[in-house]
Amino acid sequence: MHRTGLVLVIALIASGVAACDSSTLTTANTTATTTGAGAPTTTTATTATTVSGLSNSCVLFSRAQVAKALGQPVSTPLLGNATVEGGKACVYYGPTAEGHDPNVPTNDSVRVVVVQGADAPKWFDDYRSKVAAQPLPSASFGGPAYYDGYASLNILLSLTYIRIEVSPAIGAPSLNDAEKLYHELPFSR
Repeated sequence: MHRTGLVLVIALIASGVAACDSSTLTTANTTATTTGAGAPTTTTATTATTVSGLSNSCVLFSRAQVAKALGQPVSTPLLGNATVEGGKACVYYGPTAEGHDPNVPTNDSVRVVVVQGADAPKWFDDYRSKVAAQPLPSASFGGPAYYDGYASLNILLSLTYIRIEVSPAIGAPSLNDAEKLYHELPFSR
């Protein structure tokens, strides 16, 4: 991503996160000053950005937002281990979900995973290498994104990896519903 694009993503995240009480933006900057034939030039490059304050994956969406994506009421979310990446899964269940083990994917549920920090790009790429990843336009998501070919939307926003899976009670998981849910986030608009 070009530096201008990264700055735009950071600005979008910052403006959206400001609207969300539970999160703040953490950015690590590197500043370099050079002198040459003219006046000194100072350049600040953003090297890492995460959405901090996300104590777990359950703070991204409200139950109402998740229920809208699934098309029916959902339970209070449960926090479990993510099945394919280094993070915690926040799992909401619809009324017909069988079993409520957040460590096991099931129909009639929504799973949301957030991985932050230096390992986020590694997990994003690792999962992409294991599935029939279908690239999605970065401009639509603020960063690299792909559909895993089966169930989940995967987005990388610098050092924050977000994975969303909307699995209806009947039928295949819905990329369209996962995209709509992602676009409920203030910084994704």
